[in-house]
Amino acid sequence: MTTSAPAEGLLAPFLTEVERKVGLGLTTSRILREIREGGYTGGRTILAERVRELRAKSAVPPRRKQAKARFETKIAEEMQFDFGTYRVLIGGVETVAHAFLGELAWSRLASVDLFRDQKQSTVFEALAGALQDFDGAAEKAVIDNITSIVLGRTFVDGKRKPLLHPVAEEFAKHHSFEFWPCAPRDPDRKGKDENLVGYFERDFIKGSTFDSWEDLRRRAREWCKNVANKRTHGTTGLVPEVAWRERERDLLARLPATPFAVHRDEPRAVAPDSTLSIGGTLYTVPAELANTVVTVRLFAHHFEVVDREGRVALARGYVDPRDKGKLQLDPEHYASLRRSRDRGRRQRLDEQLRERFPTLGPLLDGITRRMKTLSHVHLGVLARLASRYGDATFLKAATRVQEAGRLDAYAVQRVLERDHPLVDESDPPVATLGGAGAVLLADVDEGSFDRFDALDGDAPSKEDGHGS
Repeated sequence: MTTSAPAEGLLAPFLTEVERKVGLGLTTSRILREIREGGYTGGRTILAERVRELRAKSAVPPRRKQAKARFETKIAEEMQFDFGTYRVLIGGVETVAHAFLGELAWSRLASVDLFRDQKQSTVFEALAGALQDFDGAAEKAVIDNITSIVLGRTFVDGKRKPLLHPVAEEFAKHHSFEFWPCAPRDPDRKGKDENLVGYFERDFIKGSTFDSWEDLRRRAREWCKNVANKRTHGTTGLVPEVAWRERERDLLARLPATPFAVHRDEPRAVAPDSTLSIGGTLYTVPAELANTVVTVRLFAHHFEVVDREGRVALARGYVDPRDKGKLQLDPEHYASLRRSRDRGRRQRLDEQLRERFPTLGPLLDGITRRMKTLSHVHLGVLARLASRYGDATFLKAATRVQEAGRLDAYAVQRVLERDHPLVDESDPPVATLGGAGAVLLADVDEGSFDRFDALDGDAPSKEDGHGS
């Protein structure tokens, strides 16, 4: 069959890209979908002819289809599940990704998600997610003989029968279906799902790179929803999403209102620096948990840290492969330490000033009440002023400010600067606080002098909200 020159012209700008994608082993459908995203407006026929020519030139042998015994299942009777393991680039790091693929055998509605491992808790979390995608459960779930579900086989009445893990039996009972492990390497029994595994690899995984785990998961699920479930199936001639919505969904067993617990609980010790290790990576947790033993709930895509009262103190996702082993620091986890330090500093400064200047109680009370979390800054300013100008001079200025109702350390400073302009700040202090005073002052922030007004005779006396 020959094609017209205009059709050839539409494909010409994309030939280099088509050749590259053919070299990666991508399907014609995927190549068509991707070059259309790049602006190709031609049809499938001309592209398919060029793909065949390129494959012939590169000696890429066509996929040899394995002979299978055809069988079909009744509506809502069966669902099939399997894992596919791939090496993919995530953030430039080659990473092993485990794809969990499920399919309703009658409608061919598919479910896809990606996981970091195939641990038992991961398997049941994957199954629970697939049932959510199906919005129900078929009568039986055909699976391989994975050890998290199938412990082995035993003879019952002269026949070999699968021996299921107790958790698998509970999971199946909770969702009103039965597990049907197929015979190992059975080429026929799980043919529908095996086809989905290969289809997912050819039409999505091959030649793809991803920015992060979330990028991989999001794109895989979008592919499943917008490509796999909206294509016309080659065997049934139906669109899976339409067949499921119009005929199969209402016949599936309804999912229970209470979810099945799919996480692992592990006790972990929190270090003095408020960190704990998960999967070889240190994560910070709220400082209140330092030096305690917490329970960590490990899910497939995130974890939760539970305190002794059973409250979730932290929930977050795991790091991407490129950040594995790097400390994951959240400064907010140490906020309580800063608040505690400020409270202690404020209390010590307040005690020092009250002991030295008993008549300034109203001023100190007002600053503490008005400035709240910034009161330690104002108390520190008062302590510095007393050391710089001497007790008598400082007390006289502070008393004036107190009597004027200006509960502001910077008002005291302005009075002193105005009445005693010849004081050289580079000179040593006239008097210093004794005992721990020097240490306390070294810890106090200077604050900004620009934010406060001078103490004038006509200045308003109402609070202006500094520090509140």
